[in-house]
Amino acid sequence: MFLDIPGLSSFYSDQQPGNCGPLENLWDDSDRIQQVNQLINRKLNSLISGSGQTGYLAVERKLASFLHWQSYCYLKKLETIPIDNRLTWDNLKEQLSQASGSDSSSILTITWLNYLRTSSSRLNSYFNTPYTGNTYTEDPGKRYVIHQNALLTPGQASMWHHCQIRFNRKSDLWQVVLETGFESPASQFLQFSSSNPALGLAIKSNPPPGLSGHSLPIPHIRVRLVDNQEISESPPWTLLYETCSEFGFDAAYSDSTNLKGELRFAGIEELYNEIFLNPLIPVNIARDLPPALQEAGFYPSPRGLRTILALSAQESTIQWNPKLNLQKKRYLGERFHHLLGKLKKSVPGSVSTLFLSAEHKKQLDHLFKELNELTDPTRDRAREYDFYLWSRKALLLIDELFQSYKKMARIGQWFFDLKKLKSKLEFEPQTFGLWQINVNHLKEKIESYRQLRRAYPEIYQLSNGTWQVNRSWLIDALSGIREARLSRRRTLELIIHTHLRPRYENHLLGDDEDLLYFSAENMAGEMSTFRAAIQERLNNKMNTRLVTDGDLTYYLAYSMRVDWERPSKSYRVLRDFVDRHQYYFSPALVPDKEVAKVCRASSWNDLTKLELYKKLMGNKSPPRVFPGIKSALYDQTPLDYARLVRKKSMLF
Repeated sequence: MFLDIPGLSSFYSDQQPGNCGPLENLWDDSDRIQQVNQLINRKLNSLISGSGQTGYLAVERKLASFLHWQSYCYLKKLETIPIDNRLTWDNLKEQLSQASGSDSSSILTITWLNYLRTSSSRLNSYFNTPYTGNTYTEDPGKRYVIHQNALLTPGQASMWHHCQIRFNRKSDLWQVVLETGFESPASQFLQFSSSNPALGLAIKSNPPPGLSGHSLPIPHIRVRLVDNQEISESPPWTLLYETCSEFGFDAAYSDSTNLKGELRFAGIEELYNEIFLNPLIPVNIARDLPPALQEAGFYPSPRGLRTILALSAQESTIQWNPKLNLQKKRYLGERFHHLLGKLKKSVPGSVSTLFLSAEHKKQLDHLFKELNELTDPTRDRAREYDFYLWSRKALLLIDELFQSYKKMARIGQWFFDLKKLKSKLEFEPQTFGLWQINVNHLKEKIESYRQLRRAYPEIYQLSNGTWQVNRSWLIDALSGIREARLSRRRTLELIIHTHLRPRYENHLLGDDEDLLYFSAENMAGEMSTFRAAIQERLNNKMNTRLVTDGDLTYYLAYSMRVDWERPSKSYRVLRDFVDRHQYYFSPALVPDKEVAKVCRASSWNDLTKLELYKKLMGNKSPPRVFPGIKSALYDQTPLDYARLVRKKSMLF
């Protein structure tokens, strides 16, 4: 049984596009519109009884084609509606109603919309489309981020960024461009229904709403290859798939004709699951780190995550409050024996009797005894936080001595050493926690991000009218102390925001050795590999012998702030380069300011925007060089350290 709607057979065509004439001529018959609406609302059941499933599909197919043809003409007039890939059905219906006003022509358009919203899966069987997938009904606005004008899950966006940078670096002739990610069924409706008036042709070029991989919770992504050369070659799809496989992507399909293809993403959980199940990772870290990464929106590549864990294994054996190893015991013992020893040796027996009370002498002797116990290589119970508590006791005693004898502060070297020791103990020891982060530098960095005061108010206190990070509270958090003001998970989020993520993303240049440079800077300091490259380039251009230590300036004690009162040799050579090559630069360039900008640059992107840096480095100089220094603590070069970390990363 087939429907006999006046004029329907003349409108219906699977292969031939219809002719959109004046719309007002199509909507004069209100009885016909009413009849169509009744058929849709009753789902045709009353009209096809006894016809069987075959007849039912044939009737629906014919009716669907009719509705699609009628709606196509109207939707073509609505192309000015901005397409939002997160568009909801209700919002689209509202936009269509508002755009049409009282125009009766919108009736069939909304009827077609309702049909596709509830029954679009039948079109797959009608026309044998290749599209498969499930409709994603939850609010996508809460689950997707906009990346290169496409909607992707946060982890998917990060992995695609890794893949795109790596592929574009590997391929000399081709670049890959992201076109689209998630598309809501409502946005697919707009594309599908206005693509072609013939339903059979429309369904071949666009999937019905909710049936493509772009509607999945983890959507497929559509990419396009761009040839950068005049001489065209076959598109390197194989290279793209091989490059992206490391980051969880595989091929959905590719079309060499129009250089477009689609990739599926396995999901960030699939990539990370095996890593976090590794028995080398403590249970509490495996529990807290994944949600901290998610909350911070930071998703390193699988190799990047293994490297980050290997750095922690190298620095702290992945412990919040690690035991003091032999190297650190020797370093701390020598340093603090030297500091306190100067104080004790400056007090001759007769002077000590006059100045120090018996109680103070007893406390000073007890401090030395505890220091010897903490740094004794035969004992393995001492932990990092134990040494920090000892340093606080030493600071309290020094402060007490200073207050007790400050009236005699101008008599002799002893009081000078006392004051100097007090100023040092306020910033010592310096490194703590899973990655042995310099707490003094971290404190400055946190305070430089104003938004963090609202995110982490627990570690701030009002001091002299300004909000400052409390160093002791921050150390408690970094050491994972139970009584700390920040939980371990929130501390991990803070570390990711301020320490791990900026350094990691600074080295996403698409090179195979990116992670090696990232690891080296954990020992040599942030931006040290980029600054060492500048020093090496200056040596070549200016015929100098600068030490490529990765420092272009001197810094204030215990601080990342530059000491501009003491210009370093690297700073002076950089300034000389500007003076000798004035003809290189624009007249607007101010030499001192430009040199200062290069020295202060805190990221690779900052450097590449500076005229002096671009003129100095050119296009062929490597942007990074391993600093030519050795660690006093581990007796390693940054390259040696990075290679050791890379070996450890293979264990995860």
